[in-house]
Amino acid sequence: MFLVIIRHVFGFLQEMDWNTPLRQSKRLDHWRVFLVAFICTLPAFAVWWSLYPNTAWFFNLFGAFATGGVLGMCLGYIWQLNNPSRRAHSSGRLLACSVFCGWTILLPVGVFYLGPTLHIEEIELTKIRTLKDTDVVAISVDVPGEPQVKTMDRERIISFVKKCRQSNLFYPGHESLKNRSQICIHLSDGSVLTYEMGIPKRHVTDLVVTSRNHGQYSSRILIPGAAKWFESLGTN
Repeated sequence: MFLVIIRHVFGFLQEMDWNTPLRQSKRLDHWRVFLVAFICTLPAFAVWWSLYPNTAWFFNLFGAFATGGVLGMCLGYIWQLNNPSRRAHSSGRLLACSVFCGWTILLPVGVFYLGPTLHIEEIELTKIRTLKDTDVVAISVDVPGEPQVKTMDRERIISFVKKCRQSNLFYPGHESLKNRSQICIHLSDGSVLTYEMGIPKRHVTDLVVTSRNHGQYSSRILIPGAAKWFESLGTN
């Protein structure tokens, strides 16, 4: 049975157009492939969005196409090549390019890099958002070249935790951070949450904390309105 399927597949491939350059192939002749890829991308996007609701939509869209879209293209080619009259007008080079890019680049990037990265970002964001002021016993800040500043003041801790509940993932693009430092959140169970910290140049009232607790993966989280809180520590 397997050999029969392989024989049919090679037969279909031989009937395809392998002579026309890729750029000259008629895309409209392959509308079934693109249609099925688009249809499969939609439910995949819903799945990615449900798994990573706080991520920028672009990353979810890329992940959806890298998984659902790539699988949809394969189904689309089955539909495309099912009719013998369409095989001669179907570009073999387009098929080879789609399979190569989809299965060796897009799908591995989506499954083995993008997915784990977004998962870690969601974990770190949830960790910040769900902080309880009753669990925080102290907050310390280390600014390079200056003495460590540490506060155990309950009002300041409560204020910081409230701001953390409004946190969002931060994608800086080319935006750099100023006043770089390190912040440590000391919890009642003895554990310490350590983050790199800075003020983004276009969000001067906010703080950005960067977690590097997962090896090669890092997560940047923006805490709205926390820059003034940080500056107030100097008066402690």
